[in-house]
Amino acid sequence: MELSINGVSKKYKDKLAVNALSLELHDGIYGLLGPNGSGKTTLMRMLTTVSNPTGGSITLDGEDIFVLGESYRDLLGYLPQNFGYYPNFTGRDFLMYFAALKGMTRFQAEERCDELLELTGLSHAASKKLRTYSGGMRQRIGIAQALLNDPRILILDEPTSGLDPAERVKFRNIISSLSDGRIILLSTHIVSDVEYIADRIVLMKNGSAMLNDAADSICSAIDGMVWECTVSPNVSDELAAKHVVTNLHNTHDGDGAVLRIVSEARPVEDATPAEPKLEDLYLYYFRKELSDESDKA
Repeated sequence: MELSINGVSKKYKDKLAVNALSLELHDGIYGLLGPNGSGKTTLMRMLTTVSNPTGGSITLDGEDIFVLGESYRDLLGYLPQNFGYYPNFTGRDFLMYFAALKGMTRFQAEERCDELLELTGLSHAASKKLRTYSGGMRQRIGIAQALLNDPRILILDEPTSGLDPAERVKFRNIISSLSDGRIILLSTHIVSDVEYIADRIVLMKNGSAMLNDAADSICSAIDGMVWECTVSPNVSDELAAKHVVTNLHNTHDGDGAVLRIVSEARPVEDATPAEPKLEDLYLYYFRKELSDESDKA
């Protein structure tokens, strides 16, 4: 199965949200990484046929997904960034409701709901109302809903936003267990969401894919550019003003700071090379966008 995004663009009035984007997706987990406003959600909406592109095409095995229509959507599971739910529904009620919308018989629905409640670790809470669920539990019931039809294509938009670290790990483990025989596209601005489970990572910026590579090799884009050094506090401030500092912590005696820096040139004489990580890459490529977000906050 091949899902192809062929020079796709999406324009809203004067804003080009997605700009001539091309990608080819096969079975596996794809991490779509970028700051807010990079075009990730717009792309997700087009992939789910919620929104039409203004240019280019999206095809599944050579057939336009908008022409395929319902037969394409039958293969699709979707968890939007903010999904609606009825707070007085129990977890089981919620899944049974969506199963009915998907045309499943009652027997099929009951059997599938039991499977998914077990998979997502929610069997114990199946009879509890959704208003009593934690944020992580609601996201897990959301992924269960997206899996009701056993989709071949699973699209997840910012699925761990607002979750604590423990819930993010649970969620990642669930996604990782689902990767066989599926295309999974996970959109996020949280590096750790995709660092350990994605087979391939796409960095989106201004509606375009600026990097698209296998997860184990994408950091080669900044080979020889990551450094670590220990400096005095005043030098630390100077370096932070000139370079991308991806980590900083004080020395045990409090008289200095250990910095991790991304820079094309050695930032200070005694800086030593370090192995690049995905977080280094992300902070380096999106330094302006992240700085702007910080200023707005």
